[in-house]
Amino acid sequence: MYNSLIKKTIFAIKHRTFIIILALFLLTLISNPFVSSIFSPQSVSVPKNLGLVFANDFNTCVYVRSMFMVRGEVMNQLGWVNSACGHLFPLIISPFLLLKLGNNITIYSILLLPLFLSYLFFFKILFKKQSSEIKKIALLFILTFFFSIPGILGFYMGNVDIFLSLALGFIILLKFNEKKLLDKYGKLYSIFMGILLGAITNAKIFLFPFSVVFILFSKNIIFKFFSFLGSFIIITYLPNIFGSPTGILTFLNRVYLWNERVTVNFSPAYNHSPAALASYFTDCLKTQNCEAYPNNLLTLIIVLLTFVIAFFSRNFFKKKNLVKLISLLKSPILYKRYLLKLKTNKYSLIFLLTFITAFINLVPEIAFNYRLYYSLPIVLILLTETQNQTKAKFYCYLSMIFLVLGGLWIVNLSPSIKGIIDARLMNIFIIFHFIFLIKSSYLLLRSHTSSSIVKYRVQNS
Repeated sequence: MYNSLIKKTIFAIKHRTFIIILALFLLTLISNPFVSSIFSPQSVSVPKNLGLVFANDFNTCVYVRSMFMVRGEVMNQLGWVNSACGHLFPLIISPFLLLKLGNNITIYSILLLPLFLSYLFFFKILFKKQSSEIKKIALLFILTFFFSIPGILGFYMGNVDIFLSLALGFIILLKFNEKKLLDKYGKLYSIFMGILLGAITNAKIFLFPFSVVFILFSKNIIFKFFSFLGSFIIITYLPNIFGSPTGILTFLNRVYLWNERVTVNFSPAYNHSPAALASYFTDCLKTQNCEAYPNNLLTLIIVLLTFVIAFFSRNFFKKKNLVKLISLLKSPILYKRYLLKLKTNKYSLIFLLTFITAFINLVPEIAFNYRLYYSLPIVLILLTETQNQTKAKFYCYLSMIFLVLGGLWIVNLSPSIKGIIDARLMNIFIIFHFIFLIKSSYLLLRSHTSSSIVKYRVQNS
């Protein structure tokens, strides 16, 4: 009976994915307090009860800092709350402030229109050659995500991650078409990519690992690296034009202070990190001591198990696979050629980007729900790439389902909004989302490189 249930579940995920996500979409809509409040006289109190303020992140991270900047004052006068933000977005909206074209809500609302159109454009490019079934699944998944907790949190609060995650998606698409772009534009393309990577890294410093991968996985590494470095430094120092003092050390120090001062004790309901999950099994929130050894040890165990499970496979221990691995390790030349093969393989790029996305969401002590926006382009790209890979596609579907499950509005988010489960326990779904996401990208990579070792061995024998 147990095996039969598992088989039926696997069959449903493989062949009834659209129906499953449709059910989750309806459940997300029904449980979403913003949607249900439309039919309720208490609709005005919903954001307040959730502890949310419209465009609050945009205000503290972008608008207020831009306002200080154009006045020629120190950008970080609000203190540690906005210290993790870079200078890119304050510079972007500075013309609005110089021309006095509106307040923070007006400017943010104006930016939402091009953002929405950009998401549509990204979706159109990515799924242009896909079947109608895949398009339906992808569109329904996106809508479900946008109505989930991380989706609403990103848009309602106006966090810049909703812009940067989309930029990351476009950068991946540019990378996939790099050969054509290099043939057409040459070094100008590499310079443009370097500038773009430097800009997004300045906006959020934790995007640095993504930039490193994009630079290393390129032909004109030197041009791209110096363009990246120049872009990052110039954007860091540009506020000085307005008379607002800033520099590299000041910028990095602000980021460091933010990470030091914001702990698990701060808004655990909207923090999907393993550290927040670990706090559920201790009394650290009551004692305000989530930096204690037991909680940190439990966090470490959860993180390690997550990545171990993602890579674990019984096939790895099969004799033929171990022989391939030993052959690779015995031959430095073979190893070097294999690495070069991986560097030019877009599937290895997808795998590394997936791994980094999991890393920036699971390893930091603080990872607020809107950071899950970075999973969105990765999941959608994997969805298009795994259609001919049965196992990889299965795990991709699982990652989509668990990401949506992790954002259901059935949790206790505040004293005023009580759910059937503590929000921190929902982090288990997020952890499994990343396990399946890594697993999918790993299987996709392995399916396109499994014969590489044997091939090189034959060539060099």
